[in-house]
Amino acid sequence: MSDHDTASPPLRQRWGLAAGLFALALATTTFTGLQMADLGQRLTDPPLELEALVRSPAAWGQALMYSLSVMTILLVHELGHWIPARRYQVPVTLPYFLPGLPPFGTFGAFIRMGMGRISASRLFRIGAGGPFAGFVVALPILIAGLLLSDVRPVPPELEGAHLGDSILMWGLTRLLFGVLPEGQDVFLHPMAYAGWVGMFVTAFNLVPLGQLDGGHIAFTLFGRRFNQVAWPLLGVLIGLGVFVFPGWLVLSLFLLVTGPKHPDLTGGERLAGGERVWGWLGLALFVLTFVPKPFEVPSLLGFLLE
Repeated sequence: MSDHDTASPPLRQRWGLAAGLFALALATTTFTGLQMADLGQRLTDPPLELEALVRSPAAWGQALMYSLSVMTILLVHELGHWIPARRYQVPVTLPYFLPGLPPFGTFGAFIRMGMGRISASRLFRIGAGGPFAGFVVALPILIAGLLLSDVRPVPPELEGAHLGDSILMWGLTRLLFGVLPEGQDVFLHPMAYAGWVGMFVTAFNLVPLGQLDGGHIAFTLFGRRFNQVAWPLLGVLIGLGVFVFPGWLVLSLFLLVTGPKHPDLTGGERLAGGERVWGWLGLALFVLTFVPKPFEVPSLLGFLLE
């Protein structure tokens, strides 16, 4: 540890809890993958009964391609935090996965850290390691999945069910499929959907507020000046929740409870040299992967005005 880093008490390692949550999240993401296989079957062939679907090797293959892909992205993301934290002797727990419901099958994963006074360089490497590592894995999964996807006419029952595009997703889709004809869309292979989810998780964590990964990056780049714009940035996020996608209000509420400002763990120290370039790359990655409206649901304002 550096001279101005201070240690925190060690955190308890709950191996049984971590393993149990991982197994449950693997099960719930596989169930989500089965639902995707069922949807794909209904779009191309006569629908299978539930019993036949569960017995279908092809359906299980697609389900596992989704679940193993998305769980790998999440695991690598968390290891991107865990490994540098262990290297710098920052107390850290094992990754805890959160089982969930469709459309993702999981609410993500998290680790707890007992971070005391720390250098800006080490805070950046711990905070940015997760999204950078997750992105490196999510990108080839997304590209491979898009290559397995196809363009089809959108049936009436799926009109308005389009997933939102980030700049990166729009660019990859245009590169691989060109300009889509009117009334047609890319129907994502389960692996491509896992890549889309991985990019969404990356952007979610890179929101530059509070103690999210993006908050760590922004604070180490700009120091205490970052906290001067934290509340206005939270206002922008709340605006997105009211006018664009209500899910951002959930993150806004979390940040209202935990605080949009970043605690001064570095004593005002900021990144220097080549690490500043990596810091700007982290913010650029947020811009490339952020999806203002991930799903086609009414905005809060639109719902209230109906």
